[in-house]
Amino acid sequence: MQELIRFCRIDKDSIPFLQAAEPPAPESVQGTLYLCRTAETAQRIADRFPGLDVPEGARPVPAAYDAVIRCGELRPLGPYRHVILCDGPLCPQELCRLQDLYPQAEFTLLPRSDALQSRLRTLQFSVDDLRACYVRLRGGQRPDLRDPRQAAMVAVLQNMDLIGPQLQLLPARKCDPAQSPLYQMIQGSEPHGYGL
Repeated sequence: MQELIRFCRIDKDSIPFLQAAEPPAPESVQGTLYLCRTAETAQRIADRFPGLDVPEGARPVPAAYDAVIRCGELRPLGPYRHVILCDGPLCPQELCRLQDLYPQAEFTLLPRSDALQSRLRTLQFSVDDLRACYVRLRGGQRPDLRDPRQAAMVAVLQNMDLIGPQLQLLPARKCDPAQSPLYQMIQGSEPHGYGL
């Protein structure tokens, strides 16, 4: 969720990326990063290519040894020349962020994995659900932010400037959730339009 919040602030186009049905094998011992968003995919990649490094805690790897990383937050991990999104992209803005982190790299996108798709579905909600959440907040009920769906609704209400960071109510006004970039990202079942 935090990554989607960060990504919805990015307003630029990404360069074209390569697409592949399967992860390509590493070409040497250095330079390839298999970037995974889910543990299931990271394990599958590690099993398929047993020679890959599996750094602890996604710490930077200055030598850029071929590695598989499960990451929650994108950050530079080394001078990698080839970055493979093994779970597919979260959204087009993620690709822009990767270009900033790895300006010299070539990128390969795999199709969005079932594991990531399943995780993203836990965040989705209807406009009626969002309205009901807002009415509960106005009535003094606090949402359970440990629940991914409720946390996503609160994040969208914050993105729409209806509530503040501490869940304080801001002046009520008429809003269309479809105009919220964060709502659009959460509701989009498949990313598209990344200039391929």
